[in-house]
Amino acid sequence: MPRTIATHATFAWSISRCHIRSDFGSCFLRRPAPRHRFSRNIENGKVLMTTSKKLMPRQTVPDLKLELAGGGTWSLAQENPDNFVLLIFYRGWHCPICRKYLLDAQSRQYDLQRRGVRVIAISTDDRDRAEESKKRWGLDRLDIAYGLSLDQARDWGLYVSTSRGPTTTGVEEPPKFNEPGLFLVKPDKTLYYASIQSAPFARSQISEVLQSLDFILGNDYPARGEVSLDQA
Repeated sequence: MPRTIATHATFAWSISRCHIRSDFGSCFLRRPAPRHRFSRNIENGKVLMTTSKKLMPRQTVPDLKLELAGGGTWSLAQENPDNFVLLIFYRGWHCPICRKYLLDAQSRQYDLQRRGVRVIAISTDDRDRAEESKKRWGLDRLDIAYGLSLDQARDWGLYVSTSRGPTTTGVEEPPKFNEPGLFLVKPDKTLYYASIQSAPFARSQISEVLQSLDFILGNDYPARGEVSLDQA
């Protein structure tokens, strides 16, 4: 099996200077922020390099225009929510954890709408698999977009996995697919919040998102994490 080593790197590694912190008496080196995330996939003695981008809060996110299960198209550029668009990137029809997660999102959709949030679920699944998810999982009230390309997944900073065969549901994993991600995007199409996983576990729960939205909207709380390390 391939051996994968996840690393963070920069195109130009440089060390600015050494800073002395009087409170700890320690010396640490500063370097530029990683602008791309590299993965080294080692297979049959060969090293294959792939990259994914890191989105920054308060900056414009990549545009998306995708087909919807059940018909129609969805475009991020055409979304005009009162407060946010909630983009839920899920692994696909093969993932039983995704089923539970999307059903929870659907059940809380009214609460999200009351807070001015539009919801869309997205995956690299093809049309047939997306239609299966919508029908068999009972997602009749949740928009399911399909056909996300691997390049688009990497543009959003998502991790990409290869197939391990059938899952516990008996459904075959596709050759390559995106891992989960959750994003809150403002009406001006800038990033407010991002949560990205390299595996299907430990995702941001929708109930916690709702609680966070109450605080964000009630306190006009700004997007955080907007400073890259080379600006610190």
